[in-house]
Amino acid sequence: MARLSTRVGSCASTSTAPTGAVQIAQLPGYSPQLNPVDYLLAWLKRHALANFCPRSLTELKITARNKLRSGQHRRSIITACRKQAELW
Repeated sequence: MARLSTRVGSCASTSTAPTGAVQIAQLPGYSPQLNPVDYLLAWLKRHALANFCPRSLTELKITARNKLRSGQHRRSIITACRKQAELW
């Protein structure tokens, strides 16, 4: 049987039970396939901001925000991110 890769978070290792015993919670490793926001950010990086070279961080921030807002109105992008995350 394969062992699942886990990590113990700092808040999990310091939490205490009502009796005063320390509880340790096994948390799964990072799982981007379950997070539709990661797919949206990938779309932003690979499509909306592809070949974009900002002159400053402020220009990047404004452009990225505007592209994300325009992506909110494109139903196909949101639907694709949800389907890729297999949540719906």
